[in-house]
Amino acid sequence: MLINSGKADLPGWDYDPDYIKGIKETLRQTDVKEADLEYYRCIFDLFSKKARESQSLVFRKVDVPSLKSSIKADKNETNR
Repeated sequence: MLINSGKADLPGWDYDPDYIKGIKETLRQTDVKEADLEYYRCIFDLFSKKARESQSLVFRKVDVPSLKSSIKADKNETNR
């Protein structure tokens, strides 16, 4: 990634410096960075207890009640 005038030379990269400052301040808070990194570590540790729990939620069957209705057109009705 190339840096030019404080912004990355990437298409669409036009973030307000105050926005980036807020993100950096958040990551400096106690335990935030560790929690953030733990989230991403869990993604790649497919055999951890947390990953297995997440996978079971993602791949479980979800029953959603639905109502199906249809209308049959009358043979005598013309197309409009």
